[in-house]
Amino acid sequence: MENTVLDELGVEYSADKKTLIRYPRERTETSFTIPEGVTEIEWRAFDSCYSLQSIVLPEGVKRIGELAFKACSELKSINLPRSVTRIESGAFTFCTSLQSINLPSRLTKIEGDVFYECTSLQAVHIPGRVSRIGDLAFCGCKRLQTINLPKSVSRLGHDVFEGCDSLHTIMIPAGTAEKYEGMLPKLLHSRLEEIKHENQGYQTASSRSGISSPR
Repeated sequence: MENTVLDELGVEYSADKKTLIRYPRERTETSFTIPEGVTEIEWRAFDSCYSLQSIVLPEGVKRIGELAFKACSELKSINLPRSVTRIESGAFTFCTSLQSINLPSRLTKIEGDVFYECTSLQAVHIPGRVSRIGDLAFCGCKRLQTINLPKSVSRLGHDVFEGCDSLHTIMIPAGTAEKYEGMLPKLLHSRLEEIKHENQGYQTASSRSGISSPR
């Protein structure tokens, strides 16, 4: 990308500082706060930044690029502001220390491989606007115990929950069991749990995992 600038830490931005292009993987800080004004996080911006344990995104970030946080293996927490509407494929793949994440309420798609091999992830609340969950989205999340599927979901990709060996509860709205049995492998049908209100499913997952309230 032409016309880029570096800050005092060596973090690369677009000239207008609206796009974070690259965080130097050789840095040893354990936390980083993305500055106000950034609206996009570029492809592989934090790829293999092994020292980072916590990242704070400001309100105003709209897009998280493909593989943006790939292999941030020590990343334990990251806040996603409500402004985020797009998380591209593989964004958190191989974030093996990530235990929980709050998905913004404006999100409408969960792309393929987004949480691939996030082996410490225990619970996820999927917002009520999500209509599609891509291939292998949660594949290899072997500690994932609970997840919800809102009424809005109309398409599940292949092997979405492949290798989720600890997954015992998939919370779905009342009256949608037949719909989700048609989308999920037969092996997972016994793990479907119908709930009266989608917020009830969130409270159940929240109490089990300590994840923060959706925005």
